Parts: sequence; structure tokens; C-alpha cells
Amino acid sequence: MLNRFLPGPAGVKTAADLKGKTYSAQAVGNMSQLAFQHFLEGHGLKESDLSLAVGGQQFGADGTKDRRFAGFAAMSSYPGPVFMDVSTSVPVRFLGTSDEVFAKISKMNSGYLRTEIPAGTYPGQTEAVPTFGTVAMMVVPESMPDDDAYYILKTFAGDWEAFKSISASLKDLTPEIAAVVPGVPLHPGAARFWKEKGGLK
Repeated sequence: MLNRFLPGPAGVKTAADLKGKTYSAQAVGNMSQLAFQHFLEGHGLKESDLSLAVGGQQFGADGTKDRRFAGFAAMSSYPGPVFMDVSTSVPVRFLGTSDEVFAKISKMNSGYLRTEIPAGTYPGQTEAVPTFGTVAMMVVPESMPDDDAYYILKTFAGDWEAFKSISASLKDLTPEIAAVVPGVPLHPGAARFWKEKGGLK
């Protein structure tokens, strides 16, 4: 999932320009909220430097379209429906994340990955936007039988090409990447599946 920071037509060209602006963020405890907090901190800002309006993705999109908010932030794969909605309605700019800032952010959470929103993903977005994202994980009880965990993955991703067709953001996904789960152990049944797929040795 990619992290996007979408400013509306409010003169926002850099993260520093967000200071003092009314901006839409996700609720506390949501991964999008934490990632946005880290994004701000990586640029030397705090959430208190902005006037935050808390709500879901559609709430942020609607407020950006009617100019109540300078933009909104959310974790999402691309192309995301709410981002497409906004970018086809008003002029937008996606705030990127430089290598220097990403180095700071990755120290806050080692689970972040370097990625980008490809050029042309959204109307008016003519260049790739360097950003950061996270992995999506399936979490199961440690006590789950190995065969059950294996069956779930085989059902979910056994047809690899069909699985990757779910979203454009998965087009470059490989079994080697998918088999890496940061921060938690891989279930033995899942490990068996990924070995069969060539993701693990």
C-alpha cells in the first residue's frame, strides 16, 4: 500500500507549506495517521503545526474538492478511487518523499518500504512521485494448523498472475517480496507455500 499526501489547490508545493493549513488526516490508531505523523516529523513538522480535520478517505476527498481542506493523506494502493475522484475534479499535486526524508522516516518505522506512484497514474500527474509504503499482512493465530495456513495462502495467491491482476500496484510483486513479513514470524504453513512458489529457499 502506498502512502499518498495529496494537496489541493491551496498553494501547497512542499511539506513546509502545510504549516497552518487545514488538512484532513485519519483517526488516531489508523496506519494512515501514523504514517502521516512520521511524514511530517521527517520534514521537521508536528501534527499540531496544522489544523487537522479527522475523518475517512472520502471525508478528506470531499473536503479537498470543495476547498475546505488543503489536501488529505491516506494509505492506499494505486490507482485509488478517492484519489482519482479528487484529481479529476480539481488541480492536485502529490507531495513526494525525498531519500533524505525517507531515511529519517524509516528509522521511525523499519516496516516502511521505498516506492513510487508511477507517472500518469492520475490526471495531471506527469512525473513519478517518490513515496513510501507498507506491506499488507494476513495475521492468523500461532496455533492455526500448518495445513490451514497453507490452504488459505494457496486459495488467495495460488494463481499468481490472477492475484497480481487485483491491483496495478501489484504488477511488480514477486514471491520473494511477498514472503518477507517485517516484525513478525512467518507461520510454518505460509513458509511451506512460499517455498513452493519460489519465494523462500
